[in-house]
Amino acid sequence: MVKAYVFINSEADTSQEVASRFKEIEGVINAYVVFGNYDIVVEIMAETAKELRDLITASIRKVGHIVSTTTMVAVGD
Repeated sequence: MVKAYVFINSEADTSQEVASRFKEIEGVINAYVVFGNYDIVVEIMAETAKELRDLITASIRKVGHIVSTTTMVAVGD
């Protein structure tokens, strides 16, 4: 299994709406609205790195109101 965290900047006043959409996507473990440099942190998991990439490009980035994303792949347990 491959786990990653996607840090998202969303359009103003859309963080709650965007975070709730992520919770409907298969492979999304959790989505949190946060304060700081990013608006939302999404925890995702997939069987392989390819599936993880597909999840990010085909599902995560397709959600509306996203300005930018940064993905951090977790290593180890």
